[in-house]
Amino acid sequence: GLALHDALARLGSHLEGEVGPDAAAIGLVTLSRNGAKATALLADVACHPRFDPGDFARVRELALAARGELAAAGPRGRGRKAT
Repeated sequence: GLALHDALARLGSHLEGEVGPDAAAIGLVTLSRNGAKATALLADVACHPRFDPGDFARVRELALAARGELAAAGPRGRGRKAT
């Protein structure tokens, strides 16, 4: 959630992830001086995932809004970089 994001940001860190049909992977980018604290957060995420319905709803709304903006741009707006 946002609390995890804030905790990582205070450490100069962020998580990265990939999900495929057969596997999921998470990684950590952090400042070396905060490695131990950031790695502890990564371990907690990996061992105790939290699937908060509120987080899913928030991300779903963001995705739907982005999809609506893409549709509103029409064919000419697709594939162009935002400036």
